Amino acid sequence: MPCRANTGEPELLFQKANQLYLAGDLPAAREEYLKILDAGLESAEVYYNLGNTCYKMGIIPSAILYYEKSLVLNPRDEDTQFNLSLANELIVDKIEPLNRFFINRWIGSLTNLLGTDSWALISLITFI
Repeated sequence: MPCRANTGEPELLFQKANQLYLAGDLPAAREEYLKILDAGLESAEVYYNLGNTCYKMGIIPSAILYYEKSLVLNPRDEDTQFNLSLANELIVDKIEPLNRFFINRWIGSLTNLLGTDSWALISLITFI
């Protein structure tokens, strides 16, 4: 998996982290992935691999966080979606979300009724 970066150093860090991961040195692999992120570079692959590393280390909350960040960058990745569902099953204290207040539901339904272009046109017409 290539790292999508402009310089060679992050790609070398990514390769080194992958090698450490495959060798079973998970803490060192995690540090290398974090160095890539600390450099300000992001990619779905880095977040996915970091999520896998945290999952294998038993750091489930961090694994979920990194899987979700990976899905923000690549929402159609089935492997990440599957791993996220596995990690979510390991959550001990599942909190059920509260129902939204009825006014918030109505406003949400109203705003989702039309697309952004339609709302922009309505705003322009009512402004004039």
